[in-house]
Amino acid sequence: MARVRLLILFAPLLLLVACAPRESAIRIENAWARETPEGALNGAVYLVIRNDGAGADRLVEIATPRATTAHLHETRTDEGMARMRGVGTLDIPPHATVTLAPGGRHIMLMGLRQPLRPGETLPLRLRFLKAGEMELAVEIRALAAS
Repeated sequence: MARVRLLILFAPLLLLVACAPRESAIRIENAWARETPEGALNGAVYLVIRNDGAGADRLVEIATPRATTAHLHETRTDEGMARMRGVGTLDIPPHATVTLAPGGRHIMLMGLRQPLRPGETLPLRLRFLKAGEMELAVEIRALAAS
């Protein structure tokens, strides 16, 4: 009988703990974009993704209201020629850091609705398979500061 009373007493607490939002193991750092010239239709975002968790995750979707589309690209040099290609998703291994940087993997913004200007921020939404959605305010830097 005493066990039943204890269970009844602690059941609400256990339910709260079970339903509490878990802190994500995914961290986004140093998110930035270069300014774009007047009339430019495309831009790029760079950032660092850290996975402090013991399990892998995957970046599966990217969106911003400032562009028609946003998706992963990577730049590769082939026979002395730099080429960009789309990448569908990005795996984030456990206890790993993945860097999106100029000349490599990056987030391509296509169909910019207005130029990216230094001092502004660009709203960006990332959706991870396990960590869920993350909203970012990406710093826009001057070309010279990049």
